[in-house]
Amino acid sequence: MKYISGMLIAFFLVFSSPAYSQQSGQGKTDQPAKASSQPAPAATNPAPAKDSQPTPAKVEPKATVALEKGTLKGMVTDAAGKALAATVSFDDSKIPELKTDPKTGKYQGELAPGKYNLKIAASGFEPAEKKIQVKNKEEIADDFQLKSLAPPAPEKGILKGMVTDGAGKALAATVSFDDSKIPELKTDPK
Repeated sequence: MKYISGMLIAFFLVFSSPAYSQQSGQGKTDQPAKASSQPAPAATNPAPAKDSQPTPAKVEPKATVALEKGTLKGMVTDAAGKALAATVSFDDSKIPELKTDPKTGKYQGELAPGKYNLKIAASGFEPAEKKIQVKNKEEIADDFQLKSLAPPAPEKGILKGMVTDGAGKALAATVSFDDSKIPELKTDPK
C-alpha cells in the first residue's frame, strides 16, 4: 500500500509541476502573458524531459599517495665466488626481471611492499629460489651462490686401429689419452 501511495504522490507532483504544464501544453491560453516585476519562482523539483539524460555528478580528483618502496640488492656468483651474468625474476610477470652486472654479479631494484618469490638463473648453473618480504623503505640484501650443472655424460664409442712401422708390420705399443680417467690401451703385435 505504501508503494502505491508513494507512486500516486510522485505522479501528482510530476503532472502538477509548472514544468510539465508547459511541456504538455496545459495551462496555455491565447492571452498574452502579463509582465511582472517579480522574478518567476524557481521550480523546486522539475520533472526531467523524456529524452534528457541525467547529468553526471562532478567527480573531484582525489590526491594519489605514492607508495614507498623497498630495495632488493645482492650478488650472484658460482661456488668459487666468480661473478655470474644472471637474472632475478619474480612469480608476477608484470614485475620486470633484474639482471646482474656480468663483471661484478651485482643486481639491484626497487619493489613495492609485499611478498615475493625470487627465481635466480644463470646459463650452465642450477637455478635457485627464495621467498622474501619487502617492507617500506627497507633494504634487503640477498647474495646467491649457484651450483654448476653436472657436465653431460660422455658418449661411449669404439676405438679401432693398428699401430705399424713404416713397412706396415704390426708393433706392440701403448695408447694413452689426455684424460687420466680413460685407461691406457695395449696393442696386439700379431
